[in-house]
Amino acid sequence: MHTENESDYYLTWKKVADRTFVSHFTSSCLSPGYGQSQIYVKKFESRNDNSQNEKVIFILHDLCQHHGRFIQLIEWLQNSDPNISVCCLDFVGHGLSSGTRGHYEKLEGLADDVIALLTQYKKKNFQTEQWILLGHGLGGIVALDLMSRYQHLTDSLIDKLIISNFTMQFTSSLLNIEKQLIEETSFLFPLTSHLRPLKIFKGNDLLSNSVEIMKLELDPLVVQRPTLKSIREIQKKMSSIYLDSYYLDRPILLLKSQNDPLIYESGIEYFARGLKKNILNEKKYSNMKHDLYNEVEREVVFNDILNWINL
Repeated sequence: MHTENESDYYLTWKKVADRTFVSHFTSSCLSPGYGQSQIYVKKFESRNDNSQNEKVIFILHDLCQHHGRFIQLIEWLQNSDPNISVCCLDFVGHGLSSGTRGHYEKLEGLADDVIALLTQYKKKNFQTEQWILLGHGLGGIVALDLMSRYQHLTDSLIDKLIISNFTMQFTSSLLNIEKQLIEETSFLFPLTSHLRPLKIFKGNDLLSNSVEIMKLELDPLVVQRPTLKSIREIQKKMSSIYLDSYYLDRPILLLKSQNDPLIYESGIEYFARGLKKNILNEKKYSNMKHDLYNEVEREVVFNDILNWINL
């Protein structure tokens, strides 16, 4: 068991609660007006100190969100399986990481920060310890970028991959008009990158339950309006993300809400067709909206995740 401020390779952990530790490292992303940003990391250690078969889940959150949105999943998994540890980070400009709120210059920079975490987090036993990467929404896009660009590293680090609701689409007419104006008047591009004209994720698009919607709306760490630059980075990546499926050779669990106005549903089907069939396990949820991990019937999702991890 770790002691307070014990170092895992390069990361130095500080104990904040029972089996809960926090750390930080310097982001590779440049943040205008902030200089170098600090990435916040939090880990929840397994309840089994002598586990020979530990499973470590690394969670990547969605645009505008933060690691705390997965607390219910983390607690449920750890109560269900004493061998599970969880490690989360907040992307630059999100949650408890520093940087311009709701902004990143390059999507690739987010993946660079994740690989920095993975290479600084000590894998105790390469034969028995499983590492699972879970990415939701933007986190799923980052996970796929990571797996394709850093394959030489992820081949030995990541054993399984979970991605959910990641083929994101932005259909606002205002956003489309602004995009057209920017393309026609390219000299304004640097001035528009940091504009925040829209609240992209509305509570009733993400969740079905009024109590959970209220919690989301009142969460001080949720970014209400991301910058246009951040949205453009997702749109740019979406144009080529389907190519990433051909390079995946890890077992993959694909989770999809069928009542989600924020995702391009047929895009997930197209992506799945590119995967090797022997590595794909797909789950669909007809009554759930975008935020699977905080919906009323979330334990259905949690059970699917745990059962698949233990296959």
